[in-house]
Amino acid sequence: MRLSGETRVSLDGDCAGRIVAHVDAPSAEAAAAAAAAIRSHLAPADPGAVGREVAAVQAVSARRTESIETVQVTLRVYVGALTAFPIDVVSAMAQRFIQRRGKGNWFPELGEMLKACDELVAPRLALLRALEGWRPKTVAEMLHEEADVMRSWASEAEDRAFEARIDGDAELRDQLAAFAAFARRERRALWLQAREAEQGCDPAAQPPATMRDPRR
Repeated sequence: MRLSGETRVSLDGDCAGRIVAHVDAPSAEAAAAAAAAIRSHLAPADPGAVGREVAAVQAVSARRTESIETVQVTLRVYVGALTAFPIDVVSAMAQRFIQRRGKGNWFPELGEMLKACDELVAPRLALLRALEGWRPKTVAEMLHEEADVMRSWASEAEDRAFEARIDGDAELRDQLAAFAAFARRERRALWLQAREAEQGCDPAAQPPATMRDPRR
């Protein structure tokens, strides 16, 4: 997903099932503009619109026989709680319950609706938290990222060199082993540069130029 020009955001989940957002923005101003765009999609819903969505769920759900007054009170309570969410989230939640399969689908409890809305709005909130906490990467962080790339390349080359040895391809094994050694040296050099940047030993340090993949 792109927001505010070149600001990129993506989502994934962690081991606890939480949604995690990643942000790549060219500047603090771009990140702030993207955050404002997300906030505009978190505006509370209009009570009348929420009431229509809840009524639609009521219309297709099984219920106990209740007085008109009880139904009206129930509707007011549900609407009061659900207006905290954006209307598109409430509409998506309502469609989940409207489209349920099978017989005897009872009108959902308020907690069920709130839980569904929480799940639907979670990606937006994760993006907003990430955008509000965004800051430019330091030189040290960029160097560490380059070092991690080299470590990954070295590990991959070592694995493939082992496979080549098993297959009896000595020439390929030697080429891959040489590349792995090169990547390990580069990783070490980048790591040392990052440490120097962290310790302030090189105040004039600049972000590393994009490195050409030496495997090509």
